[in-house]
Amino acid sequence: MEAVYVDAVRPCTHYPVMTNHKPPCIIAFASSKGGAGKSTNCLNVAGALAAMGNSVLVVDCDISETLHRWYQDNPTAQTIKGLSVEKPPETNFGDYMRAIARNESDKDFVLFDLPGQFTKDLLWVATAAHLVVTPCKVSEPDIMQANKLYLELIEIGRDYNKTIVQRILFNEYPNSISKHETAFLEDVKTSVLPNFNTVIRRRGAYTESFGKGTTPHYASPFNPSAIAEIDALVGEIYDLLNTQTQNQEESIAA
Repeated sequence: MEAVYVDAVRPCTHYPVMTNHKPPCIIAFASSKGGAGKSTNCLNVAGALAAMGNSVLVVDCDISETLHRWYQDNPTAQTIKGLSVEKPPETNFGDYMRAIARNESDKDFVLFDLPGQFTKDLLWVATAAHLVVTPCKVSEPDIMQANKLYLELIEIGRDYNKTIVQRILFNEYPNSISKHETAFLEDVKTSVLPNFNTVIRRRGAYTESFGKGTTPHYASPFNPSAIAEIDALVGEIYDLLNTQTQNQEESIAA
């Protein structure tokens, strides 16, 4: 397949490049339920961050290798400036994580697409991540699995003496929802489960990324609604990361 060189559509909302963030910002996409949208949302966020001028590495830890195959099989994907995708090594994962923490690859962001079940090695990612994103559909089974993962991350954080920041991301959000679904969502939003204000709706622009070798920010023709949606999510991610940085600085100064 011949590579088609692509340029980014200007993001609807601009956020500064995090070129001075050393070590890199680490974001893990984790869900114990198949089909929740981990890979799709990881790719969407990676593409948005790259379009903003960041250097982004995606590490595909999922057994399906969806993102790694997407990158290897699509020459167009390999022309997206600032974006690269790789698989982690089969051995010495701890050394690999230490190299990422030292930013030997000189990246602004490292995004992990994690498998459904945490292994011992992948606990490194959960404890090293600045943010864990858990995509979730508007359904009781998805919410129950998200809550289970939330409780597991709390326990992992206690074991490693670290607060793990997690946010639920409602994915494939329907354009029309029933009264039952509305009441269900209100219950979730008032529960202990922390979630993003932004929701990701069901859009063809997201599924087309895997066939065309692009992301919504690099698609032609592009979908302004999809770009605005992803940018809103990235804005919330930036706010969370900046709050963590500010809290760390205040803790050091105290």
